Amino acid sequence: MSDKAQSCPKCGAPNPNAPMQNLEEYYFNPCAWHNNAPAVSSCVTCGRAMCKTCVDTAPFAINNKPQCNECSLQMLGENISTNKTTKFWSVVKLVFLLLFMSVGLMIYISSPEHIMTAWIIAGIGGLPSALKNFVTRSAEEKWADEIVTRVDPNEGCFQQMFAFFFKVAFAFLLAPVAAIWFTIKNIVAIVKSSRAIKADQADYDTILLRMQEIAHPAEANSPHTGQGSQTANRDYTNASVQPEKPAQQVATSHTSTDAVYTQSAKHSQDTSPAQKSTSSKLNVALIIGIVIGAFALVGLVGGYFIWYAPYAKDRDALRTYVVANNVFLRSSKVAGIEYNKLTKVPYGTRLITYSKDDEWAEVKVDGVEGFVAAPYLLEWDDFMLLDNVWGNADAKECIESSKSRMAVLDYCKRKQLNTGTEGWQLYTLPKDAKCNNFLYPRLDNDHDKFAEFAFVLKNQTAKERLFAIYSFDDDTENPIFLYDEPAPEDGEIKQIKYSGEKYIVKYTGHVTAVTPKTVDDKKNKVEFKATASEVVGIGETFKLCYEVMTDKEEGFCVPQIKDFEILHGPTRGIRSSMSSKNGATSRESSVTYTYVLKAKEVGVFVVPPATITADGEVITSNSVQIKVVSEDLNVQNQISSIASETVSDNEKEISAEEPVYAAAEQAPEFPGGMECLTDFIRKNLKYPPFSRTFGIEGKVVVSFVVEKDGSTTDFTVVRSVDPDLDNEALRVLKSMPEWKPGKQDGVPVRVKFAVPINFRLK
Repeated sequence: MSDKAQSCPKCGAPNPNAPMQNLEEYYFNPCAWHNNAPAVSSCVTCGRAMCKTCVDTAPFAINNKPQCNECSLQMLGENISTNKTTKFWSVVKLVFLLLFMSVGLMIYISSPEHIMTAWIIAGIGGLPSALKNFVTRSAEEKWADEIVTRVDPNEGCFQQMFAFFFKVAFAFLLAPVAAIWFTIKNIVAIVKSSRAIKADQADYDTILLRMQEIAHPAEANSPHTGQGSQTANRDYTNASVQPEKPAQQVATSHTSTDAVYTQSAKHSQDTSPAQKSTSSKLNVALIIGIVIGAFALVGLVGGYFIWYAPYAKDRDALRTYVVANNVFLRSSKVAGIEYNKLTKVPYGTRLITYSKDDEWAEVKVDGVEGFVAAPYLLEWDDFMLLDNVWGNADAKECIESSKSRMAVLDYCKRKQLNTGTEGWQLYTLPKDAKCNNFLYPRLDNDHDKFAEFAFVLKNQTAKERLFAIYSFDDDTENPIFLYDEPAPEDGEIKQIKYSGEKYIVKYTGHVTAVTPKTVDDKKNKVEFKATASEVVGIGETFKLCYEVMTDKEEGFCVPQIKDFEILHGPTRGIRSSMSSKNGATSRESSVTYTYVLKAKEVGVFVVPPATITADGEVITSNSVQIKVVSEDLNVQNQISSIASETVSDNEKEISAEEPVYAAAEQAPEFPGGMECLTDFIRKNLKYPPFSRTFGIEGKVVVSFVVEKDGSTTDFTVVRSVDPDLDNEALRVLKSMPEWKPGKQDGVPVRVKFAVPINFRLK
């Protein structure tokens, strides 16, 4: 069969090498990739003709129409590029969010009291996303605003401004919450984009490999060889792409198909390297962004711990000031040794104080951290009150003992004296002067370890002077106020004597004798006493009561209570009582100031005295010593230990007839046993109203003697919490029925017993 024959004369099959003829003025449209196959469809994207083989092997179909390999590669390349861009920016936003959230979380962990600062810093990360989502108005909102504005421009403008400011405030308020939400959202976006990139890349590689393995018939197997094919390719290489008409699937000329194919091949060859280059650049940019974000995160976290955390610690720490002339800064909490001395800290130095207890304070001075003795430190108000009391340079040099300086400070606070050039100051002569405005006498007044300290304060404006004398606690060196009086306008302290019940002060040129308490005036002297439990358990509450025996009082000066937690007080109350003398009945009144305290730690503590003005005279109460002990392990152990302790103190206490046993072979027994005793106490115990009101709790232990006949006598409170609670415990136990007596060798004997009653408020 010749090349010009249109079909085989035997079977009638068409000749693929024969030139196309115009049948009814139409030309058959061959496949853009297989010239010897008729087109049955076209690419949904570029419109090029596709034969049945191309349609069957098409990688994708859109709206039930196939997509050619070149268009599929281009689509996959664009998807990969878009997903990589999405992943990159999601990583950047995630690093930004985690950066500020981490800093905010670290601030909260290190300082929970700075929760607002942590909230604000964490919110910075979510603020951009919150503003973008909350403030940006949707198309529907803009359309609604436009309608409202057309109806009423003023109302529409107001609504838009109100909505804008409300959303901005809402965005700032919920920025930390938005940070958490967008962190999760970006993580999901990174995971989804990574999966999409992986799937699209796999499809891209599969299609590219298929195109490389299967040669194009239009190039390798084309029957048009020779000059004609070369001419067609040469003439139409730069021809524009003409999509075929989907309805007819025919073309006007055969050469246009070659032109389309040639252009397609070139486009396919040019697109693949570009996509690979773009993908490579995005990967490099993504890696660089992650590295920069990681370095920024590490730098910020490191900066927080290296710079901000110490700065915040120093910023929020207490400032104290040195009251002694020289204090040693030590590297450990040990005094009296040389190896831990870091430096000397002079008077008035401001210290950054991290913690402070009764003995030591952890401080920082000039960038060096260490420990100093806590009694030598004052806060700003107290330090300025003391520092302004020095009337001249000699005064500060003469009063060099820190405990003496604390005595001067205590007196100024006790009398509420203002110091400074217009207030009260201490003026002294040079230190070696024989008589001066201060003195350290040795007085026989029950204070033996330290010499007393006396001084004179002067008010230049009022032309007045005050004399005061202090002693010091033998253990803590805390100042103890003894006595004060108005001093003459001139003259220095020459001599001070104590003759049992009075202080005699001699000034240069003057003599003053004061009798604070004599035998003759004891009846007229107003009493001011302080009372509290001698022993309390740690964590227990108790009352500290100051009572002045008159209702003509004023100016109660609060003592320094620093070793106990003040739950309530001072509460002022009036007590009245009737007394009869020589047939005449009189009414006596007293005023009480009551504190409700809670024991914080185990130890022996002294509550300093308070002062009050009664009948025109300033009087001082006694100090109170309170011992705080740990809670006992259980009730039974406590009963045994207290019982034995009570008897050991009184083991020689024998009645006129019979001894009292600490323990007997057969112990005394409450009717029904200890469980019945517990029920009896629970049913009969009534919580005192005052103690209930102020939340006073604690464990009261009462000892008593079980007689041979089972009766109970000699009730004694061996562990007190509060007078009201003590009295209630005594009342209940005194109402007990007779016990089963204890026996020794089968004979009833007197046995000492102790019962603890635990007062607890639910």
